[in-house]
Amino acid sequence: TLTARPGGGGNKNEWVREVLEGWKNPIYKAPNLLTNAQINCTSKAITNGNNDSTIGTRIPITKQNLKTMHVIGQVDKKFIATWYSSSSIDSPEKSTHLVIIDQHAADERVKLEAILHQTFCVAIKASDNRISNDNSLNSPGDTKIADTARLDPPMQIMLMPRDIAAVFRHRNTFSRWGIEFSDIQNACVGADTNSFEPGQELQREQQRLLISKLPRAIAGRCIADPELIKGILLEHLQRIDEAFSFVFEKRNSVMNISVIASSLGCPKGITHLLNSKACRSAIMFGDDLEKNQCETIVNDLKECDFPFQCAHGRPR
Repeated sequence: TLTARPGGGGNKNEWVREVLEGWKNPIYKAPNLLTNAQINCTSKAITNGNNDSTIGTRIPITKQNLKTMHVIGQVDKKFIATWYSSSSIDSPEKSTHLVIIDQHAADERVKLEAILHQTFCVAIKASDNRISNDNSLNSPGDTKIADTARLDPPMQIMLMPRDIAAVFRHRNTFSRWGIEFSDIQNACVGADTNSFEPGQELQREQQRLLISKLPRAIAGRCIADPELIKGILLEHLQRIDEAFSFVFEKRNSVMNISVIASSLGCPKGITHLLNSKACRSAIMFGDDLEKNQCETIVNDLKECDFPFQCAHGRPR
C-alpha cells in the first residue's frame, strides 16, 4: 500500500510518480506507468506493455564480455557477483551489466578442462612428436594420446566371447582413449573376429579379459569397482553397433566399421567419470570465499574453451 510522503500534500501517490519518472535505472528501463484510463486488459495490450520493459530480456554474454568482467564479491555463499561495461552500434553509450555466476558450476568447468588437458592430448604431427593440449573429446580425425596408468597386475573382467571379440576388433579405438588390453588375442582364439556378426554366440561361458592400461584420471575408481570399466566397454560397443546399423539403413551400403567407431569420440562412460571427478573436487554451495578466491575462479573461467557450459552439458 502506498502512503503519502511525510509533510507532502496533494495526491498521495504523486511523489512515487516523480521518483520513478526521474530515475534512470542503469540496468533496466522502467516500464511506462499506466493510469486507470489507460488500462486495457487485452492480450495485445499486455504484450505491448511487456515490450516497454527490458525485464526478462535475454542479454547475450560473449567471451569478450567475460574477459572484461570485474569481481564484486561472493553472494550468499553460492554465487559470485561481477560486472562489465559494454556498448553496441544501436547504443554507443556504454552500459553496465551485473552478472551473477554460479560458483560451483564455474569452478567445476575450470576443474574439468584442467583434467581434460592433463588426460588427453592431440598429436599434431606424429613424425616430429609435437603435441598440443586439446579439450575436444569428439574430434574423430585426431590421434588422441592419453595419459595412462599401467595396471600391474592387469585388471581382470569377465565378458561373453562375442563381446571380447568385438573389443578385439575395436582395440585401436579404445587405445585412443587410454584403454589397452593384454593377451586379448589369445582370449579370441577360435573366433573369426573379422567375420563376427552381432548376435552370433561363439560360446556360452564368459571369458576373462585383461586390461593393462587405463586413463590415469579414472584408473583409481575403475580398480576399486571393475564393473565401471566393464560398463564403459559394453556401452561403447553398443553405440558402435547402433551407429553402424543406422548408417547401413540410411545409406544402404557398408561403411568401414572402424571409421564409424572412431567418429563416435570418447566413450561416454569415460566422460561421465571425468565430469564426476571435476564435480566432486569443485567448490560447493556453502563454501565461504574471499574476494581474491572469487577472482581466481573468474580469471580461470576466462581461459576455458567452453566457459558458458557446465561440466554436465547444461548451459550456465
